[in-house]
Order: sequence, then C-alpha cells, then structure tokens
Amino acid sequence: MEITLSNDGFQACISSSGAQLLSFKNLSTGVEHIWNGNPQVWKFRAPILFPIVSRLKDGYYLWKEQEYPLTNHGFARDLEHTLVESSATRVLWRLTDCEYTRKLFPWPFVLETEYRLEGSTLVFCTTVTNSGQEELIFSIGSHTGLVYPWSGSTKDDFALRFEQDEVPDFVQVSSDGFPVGSWQAKENGQKKRFVPQTIPYPHIRCGQIKLQDGFFASGHILTNFTSRWVALENTATGEGVKVNTAGYPYLVLWQSPSADHPFVCIEPWYGLPDWDGTSHQWEEKPGLVSLQPGKSFTTNQSLTVDTI
Repeated sequence: MEITLSNDGFQACISSSGAQLLSFKNLSTGVEHIWNGNPQVWKFRAPILFPIVSRLKDGYYLWKEQEYPLTNHGFARDLEHTLVESSATRVLWRLTDCEYTRKLFPWPFVLETEYRLEGSTLVFCTTVTNSGQEELIFSIGSHTGLVYPWSGSTKDDFALRFEQDEVPDFVQVSSDGFPVGSWQAKENGQKKRFVPQTIPYPHIRCGQIKLQDGFFASGHILTNFTSRWVALENTATGEGVKVNTAGYPYLVLWQSPSADHPFVCIEPWYGLPDWDGTSHQWEEKPGLVSLQPGKSFTTNQSLTVDTI
C-alpha cells in the first residue's frame, strides 16, 4: 500500500513496506528529493532502522544465553506496517512485535511512524513504546537518501551544509568498520557506557563539505556536534533540503556507491554498530536506548526544503 500526502507546494509518498518514504517532491519546481531505489545501486530509499542501526559483528547477538540473528539495520525496514490513520497531509503507521520478530528480538514493542506535510516541511517522527513488562533496550535511526543534482545543476554545485561551522568528533573504526573504544563505568553504580575513540573531524570548512564521488563511501560517523540540522545544498542557488539532527548523539554520512547515480544519506542515529571488541552480549552494543515498561521514546528526522 502507498499513501500520498500533498499540500499546495509539496507531495510525499509513503509505503506500508517499512513505512518508508518513497518520494518528497517540490510541486513548484518539479524537483524530486528522494533517491529512486534502483536495486542495482541501493534498493532502499529512506529506510527506518530498528531495533538496531548498522551491523552486528558476525550477524548475531546474545541475550540470556540465547543467540539471536539480526541483519543490517534491523527488521523494521523489511516488514509491512499497518495503516492506523491518514488524511490529505498526515499518515500514521504501526508495527508491533509478533511471532516473527520475537525470533530476532525477544522484547514486546510498538513502533509508530508519523509523516505530516506542514508547508515545505515533511515532519517525520518515529515513536517506540515499551509494551512489555521489563526494560526494552534498542537502537533507532533513519537513512534517507537525498538525490542530486537537481534540474539545471551539476554534481559540482552540491555540498553538505551544517547549521554551525563546527568541528565534531569523528568516530574511529576498525579495518572492517566497527567502532573502536572502551567501556567506562558511570558513577553511583549506573551501567557502563561505551566511549568511542575519536579524532577531530577535519573536513568541514565554513560549515560546508563539498560533495565528491565516493568521499563518504565507507560512511563517516560523527558525534559531539551542535548543528540542529544538516542539509544537502545547491551552492549555486542556496536551496537545500535540511535533515533534523537536533538531540541526536550520532550522525552518519554515506553516499551512493555509483558515481553515475549520485545520492547522499544524512543519517541521525541513536546507537552505533557493534564495537570492535564485542563478546556479542546485547547490552554491549553501544548507544542503546533504555525504556521502562509503558514508556515511549520519539525521534524526529523531519525534512525541510528551504533557502540555506
């Protein structure tokens, strides 16, 4: 099932498969901002990442001495989500635990994804609710593919624009892409937390990173940033698509593996891939969110077409 939202200036299309955004189009210019999902390059367009972000080392984790397999970025992107309600400018989808998910992730949960068109902003929020009787721990994030160049422009016109001219931390990873770092105990007997090894990120100049083919091909993981948004910007016109990053602990930048089919993903995350020295215990996955029974956690990945 696909639901189309529209107002006077913009149109968005969302699929029940993964509650995934398929299209976000500026009706006045005809510009499509979302990658088309060409399976020969990358079959997704804007997947929701739950209950993990990125990868588990060796593809599994352990919980209470039982082994659970999980593919990259979790299962939410691969499953049908139920339509809860919709209108001309709003749609709400729901995914709940079932026999299939409990073989991969033993916790009860409700995952709701809401899209709302408000002027030139597509509000894009995901809410996780703990519907079980014990603590729920998980990761969540988004992976929206923004296509470029737009009509009348070239690839050389495009850059990533940070709200602030800043130097965030650049998370260091092993040769196979897993973060390196150490676990540190918190005070007052609280749980230990993973502290990734980082260096100052050297690539932002005057708040901007000029796009080059393959530059983010292996993914750059940033933390300790202050920008409330990061945008794909047409530097020739000053127009851009802002992705909300406010409040997120991690931001991943990744781009198309094909220079002939350019797109870039601005990915706000709660969580990290497995750390390099993991023993596969679930509680050792860095950056997990903890929810007590009956509590909810909401993330905001909204997109705004604007002049930067």
